Amino acid sequence: MSNRYEITSLLEKDRLGDVYMALDVTLQRKVVFRKFESQSAESLPEHFASFTGKLCALQHPNLLTIYDIDHNDEGYYMVTQYVDSEALVDRLKRGSLSVTGVFNMASDLLDALHAIHSVGLIHGALRSDSVSRIDRVRGGHRYLVGDLGLDTLSAMLGGRDDVSSDLELSAPELLEGAKPNEQGDLFALGQLCYIAVAGGHPMSGNTVDEYIQAYQQGGMPDVKQYAPELQQDFADWIMRMVAADPADRPESAEAAMIGLHEITVNAPASTIPGMTQAVAEVAPPAVVPQSGIQAQAVAANQTQAMASEVPPEPSPGQAISPKSGGIKEKLMAMPKQTRVMMGAGAALLCLILVIGVSMLTRGNGDASDGGDGRERVMGDGPVFLLDASRLCGLKPDDTLPKVVLDGGEVLDWTLVTGAPVSSERLDHQDGTFLASLFTSGDYDQFQMPSALVRYEGNGMEHQPQGAMTDSVRGLANYGHGWQTMLRVPKKHQGPVLVTFYLIQDRCDYEFEVKLPGQDAPEKLRMTAGTPGVFKVPMVIRSPQAGGFYAIKVSAKSEDSSRDFSMGLQAIQIQKY
Repeated sequence: MSNRYEITSLLEKDRLGDVYMALDVTLQRKVVFRKFESQSAESLPEHFASFTGKLCALQHPNLLTIYDIDHNDEGYYMVTQYVDSEALVDRLKRGSLSVTGVFNMASDLLDALHAIHSVGLIHGALRSDSVSRIDRVRGGHRYLVGDLGLDTLSAMLGGRDDVSSDLELSAPELLEGAKPNEQGDLFALGQLCYIAVAGGHPMSGNTVDEYIQAYQQGGMPDVKQYAPELQQDFADWIMRMVAADPADRPESAEAAMIGLHEITVNAPASTIPGMTQAVAEVAPPAVVPQSGIQAQAVAANQTQAMASEVPPEPSPGQAISPKSGGIKEKLMAMPKQTRVMMGAGAALLCLILVIGVSMLTRGNGDASDGGDGRERVMGDGPVFLLDASRLCGLKPDDTLPKVVLDGGEVLDWTLVTGAPVSSERLDHQDGTFLASLFTSGDYDQFQMPSALVRYEGNGMEHQPQGAMTDSVRGLANYGHGWQTMLRVPKKHQGPVLVTFYLIQDRCDYEFEVKLPGQDAPEKLRMTAGTPGVFKVPMVIRSPQAGGFYAIKVSAKSEDSSRDFSMGLQAIQIQKY
């Protein structure tokens, strides 16, 4: 190793080699020192020196600075700027970015790509783990490309001419064998924006051939399917960036930048301009839980509203001041006969109301749904809901209900074991239907304080705490929820039953199912009832073999000011 750099600790071992924290003893600054598995200098390509020279000469605020590329007795190494930052891939585990955040990210990364392309370089392998962000003093974040030239250098030093790339972000022409180019970089940036605003990638887990086929058959689904709140001109810009045909994309980073800045993003009101992450979590108030939800998820403003509606209890020994002209005084002023007649009339009215409610709800509930009386939603359409059943409330007891996820008719399942749902999951060991699961909307997720249901899957029993959010601690809004993508195997025949296990507290659930070849999604509704964990079965009547089905589950309410909580525990797919 060069005497100039003193290794202090191992940062990570990744696909390209070992990465260390080091000290530049000459300038007394922290640096990142990367070792390459390399061949001898005599066998390197002729353009190696010019390539490394361009990398080290490139200085830009949205690019990680490369200080040195050299070799010693142990091989080649690269020394780069050290920045205390957060990787984009880690941020996306907590959910999608705000629209403003995605816009700012796109602007910063386009600036970086323009600088890269202007000196004749191509990135060629942009990924969510190659982008990081640092806090700005004025608020918001500055986005950095941190691995420029890394894959190309590794290929050169390893005697290869290929560059590793992420399938989700790779342009279709690159998947078919074309060399990395500017159009491919723009496509990858567009995919990063798509993933950041949607909360995930709709074709995650596909093979190369499946990606190529999907692009040939129509390309990426409209991003507004997963982010309906996204304004149309920004959605159109993202879709141009991820167009399957390179001719339909912007011709250059400069052209893409011009198109981006013709858009005026409807930024939310904020005390800090350019903020791209959720507001910090609010410490829960110490109040008694309402509607069965745990104390830490109770809304502070709900508590205040309740306090304004319900008179406070008197302190021990405190006298209650009489109110002049109150109801009690007015009643006592009436003749005794009048008071008796009014009491009898009120009792009769209550009896009529009880009988009427009983007749209206008769037949809508059974022993399996805990008497919740959910409406049965069926129809002749391609997708419909069956009866939802309430498994339990939101306060755990000694006998947790049990759900068996495995079985002879089960095709696939996923069990949420923590937060976020996109990564903290246990999947069916032989499942092939569930392609992806991610959040829909920019909100924070947290783990339930205790398990509510026992699940049996892969031959073991699990008591997961699951993931949930609410309108206060999690900053969730109506319209937020989850998005899952089902991929029907090509050999499958017959209808399927998709069952969601959901936590529901003071909100309806809307299910939007996007069928292959259909522009508008099918919409189904599950109305709010007694808070608890619910089993919600959905039938897809005639699934298309080889087709993709996007299912979005989101919280809804006629009263948008009402606080609510929601959570996802599991999804199960069976033959029907």
